Amino acid sequence: MKTRNRFAAAVAASALIICCINCSSAYMATLSTALQEMNKQLDATYSTAASAAQINAQTSSTPHIYETPQSPDPGVAIAAVSSSAGKFKGTPYTVLPAGTDGTAGKQATYVAFGDWPQTIKAESVTVDESQSVKVGAHTYFKGSDGAWYMKRTSVFATGAEGPEGYRYSDGTRVRGTKTLYFKVEPIKWRVVTNNYNGSGKKLLLSEYILTNIAYYDCDKDATRFDNVDGTQVYFKLDKNIRRNDDGSYIQHSNYEHSRLRAYLNGLSYLKGDNDGNQAINNEFVGAGFLQTAFTSDMQAGIAVTNVDNSIKSTADILEELSAKEQRFYQGTMYYETGAEHKRVYYPSYLSNNTKDKVFILSRTDVLKSNYGFTPIAPKVTDDNFMDYIKRGEAYSGADLITTYKGLARRVTDFCKANGVNHPVISENSGWYLRTPLMPAFFRGEPKIAQFVAGVNSDAGLEECGVAYDSNGVVPAICVNY
Repeated sequence: MKTRNRFAAAVAASALIICCINCSSAYMATLSTALQEMNKQLDATYSTAASAAQINAQTSSTPHIYETPQSPDPGVAIAAVSSSAGKFKGTPYTVLPAGTDGTAGKQATYVAFGDWPQTIKAESVTVDESQSVKVGAHTYFKGSDGAWYMKRTSVFATGAEGPEGYRYSDGTRVRGTKTLYFKVEPIKWRVVTNNYNGSGKKLLLSEYILTNIAYYDCDKDATRFDNVDGTQVYFKLDKNIRRNDDGSYIQHSNYEHSRLRAYLNGLSYLKGDNDGNQAINNEFVGAGFLQTAFTSDMQAGIAVTNVDNSIKSTADILEELSAKEQRFYQGTMYYETGAEHKRVYYPSYLSNNTKDKVFILSRTDVLKSNYGFTPIAPKVTDDNFMDYIKRGEAYSGADLITTYKGLARRVTDFCKANGVNHPVISENSGWYLRTPLMPAFFRGEPKIAQFVAGVNSDAGLEECGVAYDSNGVVPAICVNY
C-alpha cells in the first residue's frame, strides 16, 4: 500500500517482513439474574481472573499500542446459563449493561450474541469427553464447571514452544500439546452503526479476533506483461488465475470467490493452487462460522446483508494509482487479438456485490470516523524525524504511521493455539479487510503474490498476502433486533 510518508513506509515494510515470517421461561429467568450480576464483574479480567495482570506484568516495560481494554466480558455470566447437561443452547442476543467497556470506550453499545471457543481451560476444571455435542463444525465437551469446551492441538509441533512472548491468558507458554481445551464463551460485539449502508440494520463487529483462515488457498499471479513503446501493454492470462465456468477469469483477491467468505457463511467455493489447478471445494458447506457460532434460531435473527464490493468500498485506492493502473484495477485494460481484433480484458480486482449473513469490513468501512474509527496522525514524520534523531528520542513503528482508534483487536487464547501472528510485546494482531489491492506492475517486475487490505497490530492499515493463514478474522454481521 502506498504511503505519503516515505520514511514511514520504509520502516513499516521491514516490520511487515518480520510479521509475515511468522441460550423456557426458567432459562430466561436465570438469564435475567445473570445479567444483574454482570456489573459486578466489570473489574474482572477477560475470562480468567489473573490473565490481564499476568500479561501486563510480562510486558510492563513496553506499553501495548491501542490495546483493546481488558474489561469485563460480562459474557462470563451468560456462559454458565448457556450450558445444560447434554445440550448446547447458545447465547441469545443480549444487550450488555450501560458502562460496559470495549474498543470504543464505555459510551458505546455492546452485545453478547452467539458462542465461540476463546479462553484456555482453568487448571481446576476437568473435562468429561463422554459428554459431547456437535455444533456446526465443532465438537464440544462438558466441563466440571458446567461450561462447554473445545479440544484443540496447537499448530506448533508437540513439545515445541512459540516465541517467549506467546503466552496464554493463564501465563503458560504457547506450545505444541495434545490436551488443550478452550472454553466456549459468548461472543462480544460492538454496535458500530444502527443503519449500515442505508439498510436500517445494526452492524455488529466482533470485539476480538475469533479465528484465522487464509483469504484464499494460493496467491501466485504469473501473468505476463510486456510494455510496447511505453504506450501499449500486452498481457497473457496465465492458468494460475482461476476461471469461472463461463471462461471469465477471477483474481485470487476476489472477495466473492474467496475461501474466507465461503468459511464465514458455510458455502462452497472454487479452490485453486499455485500450479493452476482448480476444483469446487465443499468443506465449509453447512459447517462454517455462521453454523458454528449461532444456533438455527439465532441465525434467523441475522440479516442477509448486501455486501458492497464496488469501487465505493475501496475508499481512496484509485487516488493512489496511475491512470493505467486504474484501468487494470477496474478490469478495463484489454488487448486486441486475431484478425477480428477481439478484445481480451484483464480481470478486475473488484468483486461483484454479495448477499451474506457474515462478512468482513471493507477499507471504506474502517475509514469512517462516525463508525468509531478515529484517525491518529503519525507522531514521527519526514518533517520532524531529524529532531528525534538529534534528541536521541525513542519511537515505535506505530509512531510512523496513521493509526485508528477503535481498530485494534486482541487475539483470544484459541487463536494463539491456531497460530495467529501477533507481536511478542502485544496481545493485538492484524486482521483481514475484504478490499483487494493493486500489485505494482509498473514499478519494476510484477509482484508474484496478490494482496488485500488489512489492519495491522498497531491499528494502522497495511497489505496482507491472501494465502497467509496466520492473519486474524474479525467477523461482522447485521441483525434484525
